[in-house]
Amino acid sequence: MPVFISYSHDDKAFVDQLAAHLVKNNVYVWVDRWELAPGDSLVERVQQFMKDASALLVVLSKASVESEWCKKELSYGLTRELDERRVVIIPVLLNDCEIPPFLKDKLYADFRSDFDAGLSDVLKGVAKHTSDSLGRTDTKDADYFHDWGVSWGEHEGHVVLEIVAVTHSKKFPYTVLTTIRAYGNDEATRRYQHFAREGYDWFARKTVIAMMHEFSDPDMWRLVIDDSLPVTRDFGMKDSKSSLTYNIIMSARRLGEDTGMGILFDVKPIVDAVFRQIESARRLLPKSEEQRLMKLIQTT
Repeated sequence: MPVFISYSHDDKAFVDQLAAHLVKNNVYVWVDRWELAPGDSLVERVQQFMKDASALLVVLSKASVESEWCKKELSYGLTRELDERRVVIIPVLLNDCEIPPFLKDKLYADFRSDFDAGLSDVLKGVAKHTSDSLGRTDTKDADYFHDWGVSWGEHEGHVVLEIVAVTHSKKFPYTVLTTIRAYGNDEATRRYQHFAREGYDWFARKTVIAMMHEFSDPDMWRLVIDDSLPVTRDFGMKDSKSSLTYNIIMSARRLGEDTGMGILFDVKPIVDAVFRQIESARRLLPKSEEQRLMKLIQTT
């Protein structure tokens, strides 16, 4: 999901500069002048992107605090914070102005004297919304939530992608530590290395996780954990259009109080959560870069 930038058009030069630097840091941003085309409904499109945005950067300036449109966007962001019980709004202070009352207790990224310092603060603020290697699942309605991390490398000349997760139960006094490793064959390794040389290693990793996400056999993902000992399982995944295969080895063990009962643990929600965050965090590619990536896919 994008990071939405709310601002006054009087500050568009600054916003273009800020957005360009965020894009360079692989942050998917939404700026109205970049996205809207002639004939688009301004209100409808802005409302949709604000609804879908993972975070709202509010540029505070003498012009924006007087803008009725900016006030409406701020009001919507505050409503989302209350409903979702998480930080949605990240204030960006461009120049000295009257900060809205509901934002006075928030830390802000200060651009008044040092652009680089302000940019660093913004990147820290949006990191959890844009990371494709660390995350926590939404906890609103689920009985469990997962803290996870992704790493990658090579083992004995073959590419390996690893997901490590800690699953917290809201009902029971235990957690589950899960490790999922995907070992690529020669073709998968060659493909990964080819994408990495061209600067698209992130796409190669996303492809592996997408394969796991689409591998829907429920019996393969479910483990019965009877005690404190790790339970393991391995199975293969094959790309239907090539000789690319991955061997999946997963392990799960329970930590915490012994309830005297075994549990049926489903690993698939962890994979799905990682996939969703990677999908939402990755910025949209400009047309030229998208064409380059498509050409690379066709030649591998």
